[in-house]
Amino acid sequence: KQWYQRRVAITAGDSDYNDQLQNPTMSWKKGDTAVVSGAGEVITTEKNEAGTKFVSKLALTVSTAMDGSMYTCFVDYTGITASKQLSADPTKIIVQKVELDKSYQILEKGSTLSSVCTVTGPSDIQIKWRKGSGDSATDLTSSATAAAYAEESNTIVSTLSIASLTNAESNDNYECYTDFSSGELKATLQLHVAEITGLVDVGVQAESAAVFTCTVSNFKKVPTVKFYKEVDGGEDTALSGEARSGDTFTWTYTIASASDSSQGKYYCKVTYEEEAADAPTTFTSTAVTLTVRSIDATSTTSAIIKTGDGITLSCVLNVGSKAQVTEVKWFKGSTDGTAIFTDAATVFADSKLTTTYKKEKSTDCDSALIPLL
Repeated sequence: KQWYQRRVAITAGDSDYNDQLQNPTMSWKKGDTAVVSGAGEVITTEKNEAGTKFVSKLALTVSTAMDGSMYTCFVDYTGITASKQLSADPTKIIVQKVELDKSYQILEKGSTLSSVCTVTGPSDIQIKWRKGSGDSATDLTSSATAAAYAEESNTIVSTLSIASLTNAESNDNYECYTDFSSGELKATLQLHVAEITGLVDVGVQAESAAVFTCTVSNFKKVPTVKFYKEVDGGEDTALSGEARSGDTFTWTYTIASASDSSQGKYYCKVTYEEEAADAPTTFTSTAVTLTVRSIDATSTTSAIIKTGDGITLSCVLNVGSKAQVTEVKWFKGSTDGTAIFTDAATVFADSKLTTTYKKEKSTDCDSALIPLL
């Protein structure tokens, strides 16, 4: 437009000027760099028969690397008295695309998935979500929230949230997608819901073996598992475990001969590395307690009584978990014979179980009563 207005303001009849006017030099720049016609960027120039209209076309092979690039068309011409360069307003290239904040997530069972999808394109973008693909896909759009369209960046952001993850949400693809005039664009999230099981409180007799088991499932490949013993006021102690594989991955840690010093809280830590993830993912199990079972000698009562008096004997057993105790029996003399009393009304508190034996009238045969778990 500027060139045309300047042309009609010039006095006609100067053939040299008209020749130059009808053959302007047109070029393109990407930012401050000249565009050279070649692979990916092709320039063509056309003019009408009258030589009054010139068109320069720049054909681009679009890539994500072009996003935000500024292209400008320049016209160089020579007038009667001076040369001049004119330029059109720059054209900004906005590449339509769909991007997820993470392409892979591994989350613990019961946690919440939060996946953020950013779509670049026109203001009428409609973002959709689905689980799976094809005819069997499940629409999840109602589980997502979308922010307002951002004019400055030509983007809209949608967040998919799924609370209390279960195994049903695991080992599947979640897709954020939208339809452009050029077709559907999408980004895919791989989700795995990990579960740690097997660790329970352990109670053993002194000098017996104590075994901890940690089982993890829904991992694509074998993770790294380490056992730890909690240390008050210091760094937890790492322990070596033995791995076994199958449908799930199982690790065991064994204390061959448990003692009082073995007692405490133990847990396992699972570390998983995936090529598609930004960093390793670590899960820590709930700590469990090891108790070395024993009888608290200071709590055992005995008495010197005469025949016919009532007897009440009690003792405290260090058992760790009441659930590990099936029953408590009292024996007379030794455990070789038949139990004279089974205590079902035990009292449990602070990992200790209190058992009591009562007899209204004693005989001289009631000595040497022994409680046994």
